[in-house]
Amino acid sequence: LESSRTDYVKRGHLCTEEAIDHVRRSGVPQGLLVHYHSERREIIAEMCKASGVPVLPATPGMVVEVASVRPAADQEIVRTG
Repeated sequence: LESSRTDYVKRGHLCTEEAIDHVRRSGVPQGLLVHYHSERREIIAEMCKASGVPVLPATPGMVVEVASVRPAADQEIVRTG
């Protein structure tokens, strides 16, 4: 979403700022933002970079290796839904 103001009352999506914040609070080594309008990719990439959070917009054809790591003892659990 470009802004949380444009979603339905029963939220189904996050705006870019909210998604970046979820990555920040999760403590993961790298986050990827998905399910966005491709014409916003450059803006989202700039927002990710400016945030200082290890997050990027995922791109078509991107390949990511996922490794298992143990969560930190003080890691916040974020549940949605």
